[in-house]
Amino acid sequence: MRLSGFTRIGAMIGFFGAIAIMLISAVQFDSDEVSRKDVILAELLFGVPIFTIAGAALGAGWDFFEKRSAASDAREVESADIDPEAGSGAPPEPPRQHRRKPPGGRRRR
Repeated sequence: MRLSGFTRIGAMIGFFGAIAIMLISAVQFDSDEVSRKDVILAELLFGVPIFTIAGAALGAGWDFFEKRSAASDAREVESADIDPEAGSGAPPEPPRQHRRKPPGGRRRR
């Protein structure tokens, strides 16, 4: 599975945030109720995966809206580049499309 940059950053922030919370929890707990080993084990089994997945989800949402706003910005720039009064009346040339080579290289007859 390939993750985008923002998704990866969000997952890393979630992971390191969970580790920080685990360390804080390991220092501040009621020793009469539970042992330090149980606190760390619960954080490793539940806290780290949940925080990592939540961070990745937030990063994916950020990436989605970033791409969406970049696409709308690009459309605004393209529409600003076309000035109907300044042109020669001819429609602008469409972008060139590159031809793909056939698989296996050049075919011989």
